[in-house]
Amino acid sequence: MKTYQVKKYTKKYYSKWNDFVANAKNATFLFHRDFMEYHSDRFEDFSLLIFDEKENLKAILPANRVGDIVYSHQGLTYGGIVLKKSVKFSEVRLFFEAIFDYLTLSRIKELFYKPINPFYQSCNSEEYLFVLFEKKASLDKRELNLCIPFKDDYRISKSKLKHYRKNLKLNLEIRNDNDFFVFWIKVLIPRLENKHQTKPVHSLKEIEYLASKFPNNIMQYNVT
Repeated sequence: MKTYQVKKYTKKYYSKWNDFVANAKNATFLFHRDFMEYHSDRFEDFSLLIFDEKENLKAILPANRVGDIVYSHQGLTYGGIVLKKSVKFSEVRLFFEAIFDYLTLSRIKELFYKPINPFYQSCNSEEYLFVLFEKKASLDKRELNLCIPFKDDYRISKSKLKHYRKNLKLNLEIRNDNDFFVFWIKVLIPRLENKHQTKPVHSLKEIEYLASKFPNNIMQYNVT
């Protein structure tokens, strides 16, 4: 039976980690180290890499630690084990066993697992469901998500079409604008405060930094 070794992420794995993310079947740019580390001052990183006997990287787990609890990942919208396209379920099960053994040796008492949504994945990957079922994991919560799959046919409701035609008379214009200041300060922050009594996930400084690092992934369109 194959054995796997788990190692905690350090900066020496920066390129290896990012190369793996770029070719994984269930990863997005949120798992790139430049994105994960913009808020490194707020989270104690506990990301893991799983290697085989020949030191080949087989899987990764973006994660952070709070005391004796590991989360995958509190600073990201989603986390979960990241895999290659050719991986088999028998291997994934062994990856998890190696991770659980490592967490036990590290005196971790709980793992909160927040997987990536299927509609973000280039190839659907839900092997974790059966593994967590075997381990008698408990469901902590569910969250609603809205997704419009542009590659599929879909219908727009009559009420939305009615509003669309009505708004055509307002001469609105959609512009790609990388100046985040006006929207963040005059629209987003006051809107969230007044309607939901909360603040944006990212500060203006953070979103400007992330957009500079990922110009092809983070874009702002203003309606004027």
